[in-house]
Amino acid sequence: MSNFGVKKNKRLISLLNKEEGFALVVTVLIMVLLTVMGLGILVVSDIESKIGANFRSHTQALYIAESGVERVISYFNNPASFTDVTGTYNGYTVSSMTDAQSFFAKRRLQGIVPSFFNIYGLSQFEDTDNNGVIDSPPHDYTNPVLKYNRDTSSAQEDFLESITPDASDQCYIYELMVFAPPPTVGAVATVRVTAKVRNALRTVEQILMPGPILAFTSGLASGAGASWDGCSLLVHWGEVKIQGTSAFMLGSINQIPIRTAAIDVDESPYGGANNEDHWLRAFVNGIYTSPDYIPYLLQTKYANPPLNDGEQNVNQYPNPHTNLFSNQAVTIDVWNYAVAKRTAQRYGTYYTTDGSGNLYLDGKGSPLQFNAIIDGRSCGIMFVDTIDQLPPEADGSNLATIYFDGNYYTSGIFYIAANFSTAGLGEGGTTNVLAPPILQSRGSINQDTNTLSVSDTSGMKVGDILLIGKQTGSAWDVEEFRITNVVDAQTLTVAATTDRVPNPPGTSPAYASHINHNFIITTTTDELTRQLIPGFKYNFFGALYCAGQVNMAGGPRFFGTVTAERGYAAEGNPEVWYDWNFSKGDLTQYGVPTVVKGAWREIY
Repeated sequence: MSNFGVKKNKRLISLLNKEEGFALVVTVLIMVLLTVMGLGILVVSDIESKIGANFRSHTQALYIAESGVERVISYFNNPASFTDVTGTYNGYTVSSMTDAQSFFAKRRLQGIVPSFFNIYGLSQFEDTDNNGVIDSPPHDYTNPVLKYNRDTSSAQEDFLESITPDASDQCYIYELMVFAPPPTVGAVATVRVTAKVRNALRTVEQILMPGPILAFTSGLASGAGASWDGCSLLVHWGEVKIQGTSAFMLGSINQIPIRTAAIDVDESPYGGANNEDHWLRAFVNGIYTSPDYIPYLLQTKYANPPLNDGEQNVNQYPNPHTNLFSNQAVTIDVWNYAVAKRTAQRYGTYYTTDGSGNLYLDGKGSPLQFNAIIDGRSCGIMFVDTIDQLPPEADGSNLATIYFDGNYYTSGIFYIAANFSTAGLGEGGTTNVLAPPILQSRGSINQDTNTLSVSDTSGMKVGDILLIGKQTGSAWDVEEFRITNVVDAQTLTVAATTDRVPNPPGTSPAYASHINHNFIITTTTDELTRQLIPGFKYNFFGALYCAGQVNMAGGPRFFGTVTAERGYAAEGNPEVWYDWNFSKGDLTQYGVPTVVKGAWREIY
């Protein structure tokens, strides 16, 4: 072997023998590799952590933005809860808490009923001056009717934080806007809310639609005839509307309470000296008949029908019944069958019936009795369907009869697609109720311009009811108006809620063009001025809408409103007290929303 080969092998053997050096090299290489891998894992973990945190922030911001929308919906359902005056308004002036409380309220009229829409079908948030034309420039998101932005002022920042769940410097509602709805969809308004959580911004937009139920404007309404067999017309605090052309049967004209401002407001039933009421008026599409006078077809809109001798002399009447109107073009508040059915299925409870009047929850299960279901309960919205679950037949063949008898009581909004009968009800339950508003001041009205002058308009707002009466001695002729505009501190403009003229035969017109009349004006705009009636006894509290006939016997006490599409018949002493809240379309205490959610989208 050559010397070169020997030397090479020796060097190799020497290198292999140096194990410590080799192990060190391998260890260093492994450590470098592990370090690189560890750093990679840390980088990836940090990225994932940031992605996760960012995702959580975006999700939290989305929830907070949606909570802002829910807060706005709560203001629509309870306008009095909105008291902030620091927002930026366009087309609406806010100078006091009362103005703020009116912003989310219904400020337009459909007939006599408060609404979000004017007679042109435009929302109060797209036609802010109520002239029948969409505002220009339109109130879209670039020109909202109401806007809060955190950067605008510290006051707006404070308000936005006050409505943010768990608000902090890193978590808050950044912006809130209320603006006009999209055209042609029949919506009330659009709400857009932006929330920020750390660096995440989320914006949601919600279209709000009108609630499912309109107002009820009378204490008792019949789509056909009505009869009282040996009992009085026992309706308090509101109107009676009889749409049918059949006779309006009464035992005696003295059994009809008169309308007067002199009576105390309480829960006392009628009878004797209590046969008077502040608000009762009765309208019939046909005529009144009674043993006190013969049926007589009136050709004019006088309050009183003639006596047996046919003479139209108000002084011959047993009572000054200036609250009765015959031959009227009466309309009642109709609740559409299909709409009511969908409403109950979505927001309340739904029952089917059989021919015996048994009820079945959602059309399934064992038969139930109406009394057992409702006794002592607040039922919200309840719909009782026809026998075949189809709209009521003209001949009533698919209508069962629902019986409400015994010592029972309940509350809610009921659509009964059946006949409804009461008998022998006991005292039932007790609750506190508010009478309709009554606050007197003096003023004058110019009927030619519909301008009303009063001593002070503070607190009055569009949509409030004015009971305006011309006083002659102790007698009153009373007509109902609604405020259409508050012009200044002493001036209102008003519109008559009806064209009926309640002056009796032989007297001068109560309202004549070009003449200013002095009136007693009964009005209020503050819920606190309504008289509280404690311990009110009732069997039924709410709205009863019956697609069939209502037959009341015994002494049931109803607080709210009763509508019978196919006629009303009473015997015994059934009494109805009208809930004035129904005139405003305010059904939130029964779980009926003022607005409901329409289309929703996330902007970014």
